[in-house]
Amino acid sequence: MTGMTAMTLDSRMKAPVLKKLKKINAAQHQTLRAAGNGNPKYWDNQPTVGEQALFASFKSEVKDYYRAKQGLMCCYCSVFLHDDHSMFDAEHIIDKSGHSSIMFELNNLAAACRPCNRAKSRKSVLATGVAAPPVPIQDIDYQIVHPHLDDWDDYLEFDEFNRIRAKTHSPKGAFTIRTCKIGVINAARLARYFGKGCGEAEKNLQEFFRYKQKSKKQTHLDLLRKLARRGTKDARAIIKRLEQEVP
Repeated sequence: MTGMTAMTLDSRMKAPVLKKLKKINAAQHQTLRAAGNGNPKYWDNQPTVGEQALFASFKSEVKDYYRAKQGLMCCYCSVFLHDDHSMFDAEHIIDKSGHSSIMFELNNLAAACRPCNRAKSRKSVLATGVAAPPVPIQDIDYQIVHPHLDDWDDYLEFDEFNRIRAKTHSPKGAFTIRTCKIGVINAARLARYFGKGCGEAEKNLQEFFRYKQKSKKQTHLDLLRKLARRGTKDARAIIKRLEQEVP
């Protein structure tokens, strides 16, 4: 695209499932499984000091392992994850609140940025007719791009603006963007090209990506078009691309 200078972003790697814990033994892992079964709040509140220490060891190892195996990136949006554990989450691919019996299963965990994890929250990610437990182990069992079963690049891609888009005819890619509210990240990446109007542009871009109705998309696109006139030629190029995306 003329005038656009964009760095190339990488996507997260498909992470092999952690097979064996090193910081705690099998019996201790089973203790955590039993404590969490039927008690979804256990993940955030262990009642004794001993359990808190055991949980901390488990969580630390899971975070370190999956962050590294995912190429230091969020399993959904591929943003880089800081090595500070307080900056990202141990993500339950299948929601722990409704599936506490698999809360501590290693093939149901990954490393995710906090915005993706919070946006995904308790939303169901299983395909129609698929149930858990146990943890389903085939890629077709999931609507979301799965951290261990799917290659990110098969369903999602970065465009010339470094915006994350679903690949053509990719329901999984579209579901992941919608479920994790990746449009918020996309809005920030595009807004920076609007110069001094980037704050207002970001808000309108978020709404543009959020709505499906043509009329509402068009309303925010019109506002963005005005901001682009005061921005750079790259901002005007973004408007041309967005015009093609109004149904």
